[in-house]
Amino acid sequence: MRGAVLVLIVVLFLAVQSVPSSMAAETICPGSPLNIGMVMSTAPWESLTLVASYPVELDGWSISDGEGSVTFTKGALDAGDTLLMTTAMEATLIMPASVTITFSDPSLERRGRLALADGGDQVMLISPQGATVDILCYGGATTIMPWDGPPFNRMGAGEAAIHIDMSSLSADGWTLAPLGQTSLMPQEFQGSVEPFSCPEQARDRIMRELRYASQEVLVCVYRLDSPTIATALCGAFMRGVDVTVLVEGSPVGGIDDDALSQLATLSEYGVEVLTMRSNDTYRRYDYLHCKYAVFDSRRTMVMSDNWIDSALADDRGWGAVVDSRSLASYMRGLFLDDIDGIDIVTPDIDGVEPCAISILDDIPATPIEVFHASIIPILSPDNAEAAIMDLMDSAKERLLVEMFYIDLEWDAGSLLDGVIDAAMRGVATRLLLDSSWFTIDDNPEFVNRINLLARERGLDLEASLESGLHGFGLLHNKGMVVDDTVLISSINWCDSALHRNREVGLLIRSTELADRFADIFHQDWADDPEPPVAILPERIEANPDGSVLLNASWCHDNDAIVGYMWDVDGDGLTDAEGKMVSLVLPPGEHLVTLTVVDGHGNTANATTLVSVPEPVGDLDLPLPLVLSVPVGAIIAWRTLKKIKNRSRDSGR
Repeated sequence: MRGAVLVLIVVLFLAVQSVPSSMAAETICPGSPLNIGMVMSTAPWESLTLVASYPVELDGWSISDGEGSVTFTKGALDAGDTLLMTTAMEATLIMPASVTITFSDPSLERRGRLALADGGDQVMLISPQGATVDILCYGGATTIMPWDGPPFNRMGAGEAAIHIDMSSLSADGWTLAPLGQTSLMPQEFQGSVEPFSCPEQARDRIMRELRYASQEVLVCVYRLDSPTIATALCGAFMRGVDVTVLVEGSPVGGIDDDALSQLATLSEYGVEVLTMRSNDTYRRYDYLHCKYAVFDSRRTMVMSDNWIDSALADDRGWGAVVDSRSLASYMRGLFLDDIDGIDIVTPDIDGVEPCAISILDDIPATPIEVFHASIIPILSPDNAEAAIMDLMDSAKERLLVEMFYIDLEWDAGSLLDGVIDAAMRGVATRLLLDSSWFTIDDNPEFVNRINLLARERGLDLEASLESGLHGFGLLHNKGMVVDDTVLISSINWCDSALHRNREVGLLIRSTELADRFADIFHQDWADDPEPPVAILPERIEANPDGSVLLNASWCHDNDAIVGYMWDVDGDGLTDAEGKMVSLVLPPGEHLVTLTVVDGHGNTANATTLVSVPEPVGDLDLPLPLVLSVPVGAIIAWRTLKKIKNRSRDSGR
C-alpha cells in the first residue's frame, strides 16, 4: 500500500510509460526523444529529471544553465524511462526514477559551474547536435529562446516545477507542487453512519470506539493532549490492539507541554507515535490538520475537532462514525501512505516525563442514531476543493455553512463564488461563523461584506456570527448541509486548507442525516436558544397579617432576564411585575405563577404555593391594629382585582 502513493511526478512518468514507443515522440514532443520532466532547486534536493519518450543514447546530451553544463558520455534510456539527476541520493525517497545519478557522477563531463539557483535560473536540455530541445525559465531569471513568455514561478521549500505539457515551452506547460503528495480521486462507498456533535457527545464517542477496538487503531490528528484519550489508547495497546498515532509535528505555537506529556505516555506504554514535521528543506504539506481514526479496518471516525480536552469539552463541532469495510480500507491506505515519508519522525520526547494512566470509568450509554448513507471521502490538497464546489453547484433548496473562519484576505475563488451562485439560483443560503477573539479580525468584516452583497442583489443569502450564548467556547466546525448531503471535515475556507494542508472530510448523502445536522445548524444560528431558568421555593408561608415577599432573585439566564411577571390568583393574567414584589393576600392557599423573559423573547415559568394563615383572635396586639390586618388585606385584594378586571376589559 505504501508503494502505491502516486505523487504528481510519478503520475507524469506513468503517463509517459503508457505511450507506445511508436507514438511517444509525437505525443510528448515531436522531434525529441528526451525532455525535462521536473526541476527542483531548493537545497539539499537540487534535482531534475529527464523523461525518455522512446529509446535514446545519452552520449552527447547536455544540461546547462547558461553558466555551466554537464554532458553525458555514456548511458541509454528505454522508452518511458526517467533519469533523476540530483545533489542528494536520498532524493530518490521522494522522486522515484528508473536511473539515478549525481551531478558529480564520473560519467558526466563538466564545464563551468552548473547550479539550480533558488531565486531563478534557466535550465536547458541540449541535444548532441547543439539544439535546445527543452527549457525551463523560472523565478527571477531572464528568459531566453526558445522559452516563450514570462518565466515560471519561483520554487519554495520542498516544491518542484512539474512539466505537465511536454510540448509546451512556456509557463503554461508547468505546475508547482511539493513532491510526495498523494493524488487520489474521490470514491463513493456505502455504509452505516452514526452522527454526533461536539461538545455534547464527541469525547464519549471517541472513548467508545477505543474501548471496543480489538485489532488495530490508527489515529491521525492535528493535536492530541487529552489524558483520558491517551489512557484509552494505552489500554487498547495493553490488551493486544496494534495502535499507531500520527500528529502534526509543528503545530502553530509548537507542541505544548501537555501534548508532549501525553505523547511520552503513549510511547512509554508501547504505542507507536509518529509526527509529520515540516522543515526548511522539504515538506509534503504545510500542516497535518485532519482529525480521523480507523478502527479494526471497519469503522472510520471523522471529526472537525482535535483530540484535546478543551476542544472536546467546549467547542462546537460535527463528527460521524461510519461502519464500512470498504471506506475503512480506503482510509487505512491513506494513513499508511501518509506515514511513509521522509518527513515522518518520532517526536522529540527525551526528558519528557510520561503521565501515569488510571482505570477508566465506564463509558456513558449515550444514544446512537444510525443512518444508511452514501459516503465520499474528500482530501486536501487532492480533491476537496473540486468536490465541495461540485456539491454547492448541485444545491437546489438549502446551503448551510457552519465555519470556524473564512480568511478575509483569501482570494475567494471558487468556494465563495459557489455560495453566491447558489443564492442567485434561489437557494436559501446561510453562513454562520465563529465570534470568539480567535477570529475577531476577519469574521465580522466578512459577515458585513456578505450581507451587504445580499442586500444589493436581493439574494436569499445571509451571514451571521455565533451569538456567544450557546454554551460552547468556539464554533470550531467546518461543516455544510447542502440539500440531502452533509459535509463533516477539518477543512477551513482558506487557501492553505484547500491547497497545502493534509485535510480529510466526508460527504454523506442521506436526507434524514442532513436534516439532523440542519437542526443543529439552526439551533446554532438562533441568537439565544436557551430559555431562562425560573426558580421559586416549593412553598412560602405568609406573615400573620397576610403580607408576603415574592422573590425571583434565584432566577437566571445565559444573557439577562428583562421581565418578571407574577400571577397570584391563577387566572393567567399578570398581577404584579418585578424581581421582588410585596403583596397582602387573604387567608388560604394561593398558587402563584412567575413568568420570566429574557432579551431574546425566551420565557420560563415557576410556581409556588403561598399559605396565608387565618387571623388569630387572641393576638396580644391593640384592637385597632388587629382589626386593621384583615381589613387592609381585603382592601388590597379588592383593589388588585379591580385593576386586573379593567386591564382585561381594555384588552378585548
